[in-house]
Amino acid sequence: TTIYNLQQKSSQNQFYFIQSTITLEGDIDISIMKKSWQTLINNFDILRSSFHNAGEPVQVVMDQVTLDIKEFSFNIDDDIDTHWNNIVTKDKSSLFEPMDAPQIRLTFVSIGDNIIKILITHNQIILDGWSFRILFKNLIFYYKSFLKKIELPQIKYYQMKPYIEYI
Repeated sequence: TTIYNLQQKSSQNQFYFIQSTITLEGDIDISIMKKSWQTLINNFDILRSSFHNAGEPVQVVMDQVTLDIKEFSFNIDDDIDTHWNNIVTKDKSSLFEPMDAPQIRLTFVSIGDNIIKILITHNQIILDGWSFRILFKNLIFYYKSFLKKIELPQIKYYQMKPYIEYI
């Protein structure tokens, strides 16, 4: 509740606004990478969560949400650093509304034929350093499985409902 309360005090609070970058080199299938990210969203309740104030903070897990993915493409000869910095700065100016799910968005930047930079922007209320590693491990698993044309059953990890029923 502390993160939620701090965010409610200022809509301009960027303290819990996290941006991370992954750079991938090689023959990356962007459509499969997008499918892998959306599968993460579908399988992890926290990634489909929004946060509301009903007298006290309340987490609402949506059944389905679509991940916002922006895409840019640049030639290897372009001024990549300037373009990248502009993308990161513009993305950072768009804060998350706690009542909107998901609290994560992506920007894919293709550079030439073999480099993809992914800007991952999220609210720390849904991911920290420890959980991000779990997410990334699952992302790689999904990507490799989809590359091999293995369709995975929808698996809900770390579901809130059984815990809520327990308490």
